[in-house]
Amino acid sequence: MRIDFKLITEHLFNGVIWKMEVDTSQELLFVETRNAENHTAAFSSLSLKTGKNHFTELLSEEKWLIGIAGGRNGMLFLHCYSSEQSPEHKAVIALDAFTGKQVWADYNLSAETFTTSGLLVTDQRFQTKKTVLLDYKTGKILQKPNELYEDFQQITQPLMLRLPPKNLTDLIADEIVGEISLVNYNPYLIISLHTQKNGALQQQLFILKNDEIVYQDLLNEQIQKLQPEAFMVVKNRLVYLKNKIILKVLNLS
Repeated sequence: MRIDFKLITEHLFNGVIWKMEVDTSQELLFVETRNAENHTAAFSSLSLKTGKNHFTELLSEEKWLIGIAGGRNGMLFLHCYSSEQSPEHKAVIALDAFTGKQVWADYNLSAETFTTSGLLVTDQRFQTKKTVLLDYKTGKILQKPNELYEDFQQITQPLMLRLPPKNLTDLIADEIVGEISLVNYNPYLIISLHTQKNGALQQQLFILKNDEIVYQDLLNEQIQKLQPEAFMVVKNRLVYLKNKIILKVLNLS
């Protein structure tokens, strides 16, 4: 039995999908894509509820040494890199998550932690570490409460299994290679794995229900090495990648 899960969106990007972040309070998905040929990093925002693209592959003034820090309260936060050789982050650039317009920025700060009270940042002008708390929307300094709590996003990331479940090997004819990414999302078992076919690797996604494959998709084929896990579950949405440039979102409910 196959299940036709509702497709929320399927989007082809110009660059390689490099990083994804979510703002669960607003049901937003943020995507960072990178194009090595023209040396650009671009940013997109879409609704996990409707699939609407709020903005797509937006470019900033800094074209390459920039990336996504995260998203909260309807805002997308970017950071810059100190140099092409260094992973060290600097600067905080805050965009409206629905329009892509820059709301505020501070190039003396670097983001530390997204908290339930605001954005905790470090002032890089001081040799000794000095942190301040900023309002997400305005960037204004807030008085720190006695206790700060990290603002965790409700995202279900896959578990990694070294050996496949027996019910899976009975369903798949090709040889399974490498680790298996798995999420148990009742009543479904969502699995990403690699198989070897005619001497070439391919990566596939399966959704099982009651030991039966109800959905499958080919994520990558004719690949030379194992790919990282390609999906996550946000609330009742399955978010996954194909060929590193296609984003698909399914409604699991």
